[in-house]
Amino acid sequence: LPGHKLLLRGRGYYAIIFTLYGSLTALLIIILFTPIFLFLLPKFYPSIQKIMPFILITVSLFLISSEKNKKLWALFIFLIAGFLGIATLNINIKEPLLPLLTGLFGSSNLIIAIKQKTKIPEQRITSLRNIKLSKDSISRATLASIIASPFTAFLPGLGASQAALIGRSFLNIKDQREFLFSWEPLTQ
Repeated sequence: LPGHKLLLRGRGYYAIIFTLYGSLTALLIIILFTPIFLFLLPKFYPSIQKIMPFILITVSLFLISSEKNKKLWALFIFLIAGFLGIATLNINIKEPLLPLLTGLFGSSNLIIAIKQKTKIPEQRITSLRNIKLSKDSISRATLASIIASPFTAFLPGLGASQAALIGRSFLNIKDQREFLFSWEPLTQ
């Protein structure tokens, strides 16, 4: 992820600042769009709920097809995750998701860190005046957030990273700073 790349280049502080800028923008987006969603979503959600499986399949296929070199691998991971979810929910355990998700998210990061033996370089801390995004970058990242945020609001299982990829694809965002800026509002 872009934040990790910046951290490994000694610029983790920059990643934090870009996501902070995104968070402040998210606050404005939330204030502006919450009344609209409170009014419109209850009216449209029942009809959207009927076609939800088709919407989720379409979004999943879009995300799988957006992989550059590993489309088959992405499809395989998607199918394995689906089978794991079905198996987990059919186990006779009261709360099956807590141990599953804790193990999946925690262990994968630990295994990668151990395997790569990553060493974090000394981080450079710079004045806020030197960490800037152009007005065009801020506009594009904010528009990407506005486009993708509704997906996380009403689509089950769609998180901030998937929505950020959708927003990034629609506006062809390649700059890591813009991605960090647009990703943070989606986590709000």
